[in-house]
Amino acid sequence: MRRVHQWFTNLRLFKLPRFRKAALPPFTAISPKVRVSSVRGYVDLIDIDGVAGWVLNEHIALDDLAVHISIGTEYLGNARANIEAPDQIALGLPINARRFRFRFPHRIPYADLPRVEVAESATNQLLDGGLEYFRSYLAKKYMISELGGPYCLFFEASAKADPLAKHYHVTVAGDIRVSSERASHVQPCADDETRARLTLGLPTMGRIEGLWFYSPNTNLGFRYEATIAEPSDDLIVVNLSYESDGSTLRMPLTAIPVGDLATECAASIPEPDMIKRVIGHYWDAWTSYVVGGWTNVVHLDWMCKKYLVCSLAELETILDWGCGCARNTQPLIKIAPGSRIHGIDIDPVNIAWSKQHVVGATFDVSGLFPPLDFADDTFDIVYGLSVFTHLTEPAQGLWLAELHRVLKPGGIAFLSYHGEAAAYSREFSVDTIENYRQRGIEDDVLDGALAGVIEKRDYYRSTFHTTDYLYDRWSKYFDIAGIEPTPCSHQWFAVCQKTL
Repeated sequence: MRRVHQWFTNLRLFKLPRFRKAALPPFTAISPKVRVSSVRGYVDLIDIDGVAGWVLNEHIALDDLAVHISIGTEYLGNARANIEAPDQIALGLPINARRFRFRFPHRIPYADLPRVEVAESATNQLLDGGLEYFRSYLAKKYMISELGGPYCLFFEASAKADPLAKHYHVTVAGDIRVSSERASHVQPCADDETRARLTLGLPTMGRIEGLWFYSPNTNLGFRYEATIAEPSDDLIVVNLSYESDGSTLRMPLTAIPVGDLATECAASIPEPDMIKRVIGHYWDAWTSYVVGGWTNVVHLDWMCKKYLVCSLAELETILDWGCGCARNTQPLIKIAPGSRIHGIDIDPVNIAWSKQHVVGATFDVSGLFPPLDFADDTFDIVYGLSVFTHLTEPAQGLWLAELHRVLKPGGIAFLSYHGEAAAYSREFSVDTIENYRQRGIEDDVLDGALAGVIEKRDYYRSTFHTTDYLYDRWSKYFDIAGIEPTPCSHQWFAVCQKTL
């Protein structure tokens, strides 16, 4: 859709059927020497029930003014633009501007809303301002959180050694959303890089397309290529550097083991079925299990420094809650060698593998429900990646109380959840989305990843939370200190601190 004229950009959104005044600057006359289209208009509202807005065509009689509405090639109907707009006229719009409103013949899925098009009937000219302004409206209406930093997903991460030059050629590719009011000048970077190239605007690699309310197009792919001096600790960390509130910040994007560390990691990768139960379908065990696990733990270290003002290595006790086959536990042992690390999971097969192959942590099978076999106030932090994304609402309440019990006062539980971004990118029905919005949680969808592994077949779910729900319900157990993105998935972290 063509960009809306500057004097229309501040038009406020309104809800059907009652219209609200729109804050427009005074109408500016266009010089007759400037050739412009005779059709102007604006889509104020797009929702699952219908659309509304205003339109004018200087060459069409008021009685004949109309728009037609479609979704892609599907024609939905016509609407007469016959509602007077005195509030708009008072702000300077031409006298022949008229409002329209149109109710869809049937409610449409949220995922189809970006495809809705409204055009003036006589010229078939699309009205300005539809999708771009709809995203802003949707983000406000449904409380889609804007995270403080850039949102990024990586799909490819590799570091190839050049033995003669003692350098590594590093490539990281994925999808990135760089347009944020609170983050600018986003740039992947790494320590000791001697040469780097960033390519933006590539076709996306798939998953970002589900975040249609964030992106004005699908060309959000990036590719970062760099030459990096051989690191002393055999770990290359690529960060996202960005500016926020006048400061330059760095957030880990990915962490790639190299050298002897890479050799050691490659020798300790479990069977594909075991990995699949932890992270779902994947293409490459090295990237998903090894690089993914190291990325998660480097990101956890970054969050600890941000919220506890200390590194993982300074902590006495760490609980990897839902450790699976030790994807995150193994790098935890390397980064925090002096800490007492415990890994627990409801999957007995993965725990048995971890006990046999991983040295430096203790592993135990957890029950589906509390209690845990730990004393009160045991852990400095609890790390729960993709656990609450699989629990019913009643089970969550029990586990929140239990995690609060085993945390030390002042300790933090870093707990990931599927928020609005994940929920609205799924192919849910309208009824499911409405139920999710009203309850604040969707926990009815069964997940078969652990079928045959745990006895209770209806225990494991695909669960989604609204951020409002999380602040309302989880704050009964913890202080919610912040919300952080995960570096390589649609999940977000709730930073849950136990009060002193």
